[in-house]
Amino acid sequence: MSRFDLFFVVTDQCREDEDRSMAEYILNKHCGLDHTAAMYSRTMLQRYVQYAKALEPRFTRESSELLRDSFMRLRADYKLNKSTSYMITVRQLESLVRLSEALAKMNNDVCVRREYVAEASRLLRDSIIRIEREDILVAEDYQPMPMTQMPIELPARRM
Repeated sequence: MSRFDLFFVVTDQCREDEDRSMAEYILNKHCGLDHTAAMYSRTMLQRYVQYAKALEPRFTRESSELLRDSFMRLRADYKLNKSTSYMITVRQLESLVRLSEALAKMNNDVCVRREYVAEASRLLRDSIIRIEREDILVAEDYQPMPMTQMPIELPARRM
């Protein structure tokens, strides 16, 4: 997990309208009934990505100060309540830099502006997993059941 700048837990919410719409879309694709037109051609997207990769956006003084302040707030919040599942380190500062630059590239901007830093900070803050439960206490004399004694039924073999 330490190799990723952002980490989100995705949960599947059951919503009848969305479930029906998604099922119809997937089934239509498999039946050859997909009539959605691509918004951008493959060539256009490749050119956009190639151009964005070549950009080297630079931080303005204001965005640099906001980035520093955002990092310091993250550190201060961690120090106060320590309710995150991992420590806030220089690694998160580097993540903020990468995310801010990526947002500038995504917008074809040669400057990393304050709004990109603010969005990067929001994304990082939202991705920090908060511990919401007490620790699970295990009895001192607890011994896990050996795998060989676990009640597992194997499916019948097909011949």
